[in-house]
Amino acid sequence: MSHQPRFRPFRQRPDMIRLAALLLTFAIPAGALAQHGEPRAFSVERLRPAMDGDGVIDAEWAAVPKHLDWAVAFWLGYANDPLVLTSEINGQTERVASLVEHRVSASLVGSMGLYGWVQLGVELPLALYQGRGDLSDFNDNPASLTAAGIGDLRLSPKVQVLRASEHFVDVAVLLSLTLPTASSRAYLGERTLQFLPEAAVSKEIGDIRLAANLGYRARRRSQTANLVVDDELTYRFGAAYDLESRLGKPLEVAMTLSGSTGAKVPFERMNRNPAELLLAGKYKVLPTLTAFLGTGFGVVAGYAAPDFRIFAGVSFAVLEEKPQVPAPIGDSDGDGLTDDVDKCPMEAEDKDQFSDEDGCPDLDNDQDGIADIDDNCPIEGETRNGYEDEDGCPEQIPDTDNDGLADTVDKCVDVPEDRDGFEDMDGCPDPDNDADGLIDTMDTCPNASGPTENAGCPDSDRDGDGVVDRNDNCPDVPGPAENSGCQAKQLVKISNERIEIMDKVYFDTGKDTIQEVSFQLLDNVAQVLNAHLEIAGIRIEGHSDSQGAAEFNKHLSQLRAEAVRVYLIGKGVDGKRLVAEGIGEERPIESNRSSRGRAANRRVEFHIVRADADAKPAQE
Repeated sequence: MSHQPRFRPFRQRPDMIRLAALLLTFAIPAGALAQHGEPRAFSVERLRPAMDGDGVIDAEWAAVPKHLDWAVAFWLGYANDPLVLTSEINGQTERVASLVEHRVSASLVGSMGLYGWVQLGVELPLALYQGRGDLSDFNDNPASLTAAGIGDLRLSPKVQVLRASEHFVDVAVLLSLTLPTASSRAYLGERTLQFLPEAAVSKEIGDIRLAANLGYRARRRSQTANLVVDDELTYRFGAAYDLESRLGKPLEVAMTLSGSTGAKVPFERMNRNPAELLLAGKYKVLPTLTAFLGTGFGVVAGYAAPDFRIFAGVSFAVLEEKPQVPAPIGDSDGDGLTDDVDKCPMEAEDKDQFSDEDGCPDLDNDQDGIADIDDNCPIEGETRNGYEDEDGCPEQIPDTDNDGLADTVDKCVDVPEDRDGFEDMDGCPDPDNDADGLIDTMDTCPNASGPTENAGCPDSDRDGDGVVDRNDNCPDVPGPAENSGCQAKQLVKISNERIEIMDKVYFDTGKDTIQEVSFQLLDNVAQVLNAHLEIAGIRIEGHSDSQGAAEFNKHLSQLRAEAVRVYLIGKGVDGKRLVAEGIGEERPIESNRSSRGRAANRRVEFHIVRADADAKPAQE
């Protein structure tokens, strides 16, 4: 049987002391740990090693290594009290227990550069030992903590987008992905994938190196006591100083400040704003081997910011091979070119100002099949186009329409080819490649036939019900054509210019209050708009009859259009897609002389004002 957490040292004075359990100095009710449970489905290890040796401790360097250069590293560290419970007593905060008191961890890190623009990195974190404090005051039978295990595997591709040699600073984008490989729920990792896109900027100024990382961590929500672990904004700022020029030793010292805050409401909850300061030294033992040692401590209270930590490790990286100085090479044919660059070391170059650097005599410089002694243009090759091919000089066949195709092969000599990637070699323009009746300049899909109503693109039918998606109120659920592709009867349909409604939107007389009888109609409109996100803009027009003052009618029609907009937003339609406009009595569709005509003129219309063909319709 579980028990409510309790504070034994203060049980004798309940009338004088208000007891509350806090996670990382943020107050929660004393029973919160028992009420919320302890899922432990997140990692309390915030030290994330940089993927390569150029990184400043845990801040990633923006420049990437050369192609196929690789590096591996092993990190070992200890963190003290990365996750604790505290108590607030008469306004004083006192630490009472540790959820994670000690942790010895390690990381295996590897990276490789590709093509000078990309780096692939991977990290496998390990918990070698961890322990927790006495939690019996909070639970008579507190759960134990797994002593060791594997953390979440991190994959971190980095793409460099700017180089300091051209743009003053190096800039890169990292798209890290963390896989849920943790061996147990013991604050070792997450239950699902994490995605961490980051921007990295770095600059080297003499012996000083500066790095900054800003990112967004997308993760599954988890709660322990009052700590809610959710999406975060992350930051890392680092600086390093190379002491080799001063000490004559390959030593570098570095410092970083790293932390995070909640993405939804930044800097609101104290326990979600951890920050940690790290200090480290790095010594190059061998040209390829580096050892490092460092310490750190939490500077802003928050989960996973330990009281202090120490860490050490080694890294191994390849070095660019230095070219060897070649031995002197002779010149066998005496033409002034050494044998290592002379393609014809036993035949002297003819030195005729043509390809003299290859070391070979050139009897036909332009390689047109006509020997230089007979070639009127020995440096320019004959075009071999059937026109004066014997003189060895290039000649151009006329191109009357200047479309790049000679008249001998141009089927439309006087009309230039349109060069649109469709039958461009016949010399004739093709204004309508797909022959769908819509010229290419107005055809969104010029090489795929489609109706004008769909901008020249083929109609799709995702649910296979025979109703094309642009006319299908339910594009992902099959339904008969008489229901506009839905299973239920529809009160609206989609046309090229508007959302047509089969009934009117009724309001209380002289007011902008929508009558309940119109709710089903407007729900149908919202359902169609939510299913067709390619319709990116709708203008809701309110119209009135001519009864009363024109200014009042226009104002009332504006209020009614806005009331419809608010209703649709309440049904899940993005308000950015909706614009309300009151027209008043300016655009009647029937005569206002009859009651029937006036009733027809009092209406709401939904006009499609903008379409985004790239947007994907919402799923049913």
